[in-house]
Amino acid sequence: MHIVRVALTTSVGSAAPQVVDYFSTEAIEAGARVRVPYGKRTVEGLVLERLPLASQKLALKRASFELKKISSIIEARPCITPHQLELASWIARHWHCPLAPVLALAIPVFTRSTPLPASELPPHQATPQSPVHIEVGSKADHIAYIRACIEKAEHQTLILVPDLSMASWLHQELADIDPLLMHSTAGAKTLRTLWHAIARGSARVVIATRMALLAPWSHLSCVIVEDPDNDAYASDRTPRLWAPDAARHLGRI
Repeated sequence: MHIVRVALTTSVGSAAPQVVDYFSTEAIEAGARVRVPYGKRTVEGLVLERLPLASQKLALKRASFELKKISSIIEARPCITPHQLELASWIARHWHCPLAPVLALAIPVFTRSTPLPASELPPHQATPQSPVHIEVGSKADHIAYIRACIEKAEHQTLILVPDLSMASWLHQELADIDPLLMHSTAGAKTLRTLWHAIARGSARVVIATRMALLAPWSHLSCVIVEDPDNDAYASDRTPRLWAPDAARHLGRI
């Protein structure tokens, strides 16, 4: 028997526990998607970790409740990276919101029908990646400055923008380096292709709105935050995050 810690991805209310322990007869890997019993409902969740049974025996004996069994496995392969999970957990804590809607941003609907192949999911880094440089767009010779940041970056560059109009303008100005453009109004097929390209590391330069913060970056080297005081960076739905602050934390992971 295995003890698995599960973060619920179905909304159960902000006052309810968001992380719950279950047991499984199978050795489920961290990052797997599962269905679990919760009260009278069956909800979806994400496995955070598998705990050694021996270390939990005493706690289980003292518990005033019976540990429930996982109902079923939706996707056995990991569908989220450690870096995505760390950023999602920080966002939930920092902006005092349930974990479920944040995890939904890291595992968007357009990825669930065709999850990342195991060969494309960025592995857990045994050693830290190159530090991410947070650059705030405020230089006079703006496009030249962005180009210099991209050239200095060893791997992937994220240019975070507040809205589609600025994204389109920058995409045109940097057309010669063929940046990828990511925003929520793009179709599911386009977004799925971009998501996979980011995970593979083939997306070298991405101009994107805040949805890209929780993408499965494999080798992110530089984050450029454009117009960091723009009100459009504030989310009007849960999680009500401020994208420049989330970008700065992404750079520290």
